Amino acid sequence: MPQIPIEKAKEGMVIKEKVINDKGMVLLHPGSVLSEMMIARLKKWNVQSVICEGAANGGETDASSGEDMSMALPVMNAEQEKRLNERFKPVLDDPIMKEIYEGVKVYFQKAGQQEAKPSSP
Repeated sequence: MPQIPIEKAKEGMVIKEKVINDKGMVLLHPGSVLSEMMIARLKKWNVQSVICEGAANGGETDASSGEDMSMALPVMNAEQEKRLNERFKPVLDDPIMKEIYEGVKVYFQKAGQQEAKPSSP
């Protein structure tokens, strides 16, 4: 998919290539799913465009307009799950942090289950 101007980026699109700021700092890694909040931040950080695969739920994206043609669901890929586990490992003895960790995992599992269900016409 070609570069999409940040103004045409939509919630649920999946980043295909690293998003880097003008100082070389990586802002988003491939596989990251765009949210409205993240798009707003990218605009604030003067990011002009992104390269996306499409919608997080495998839906199609109109390449000419950059519009997501389906409902977006957040789905955690293996790399994101690994990073989540690494980040929470040192604090899992804290009951509140463990509850947050479990909540995040359940959220993404439910999203994945919804994605697997066929949609009714």
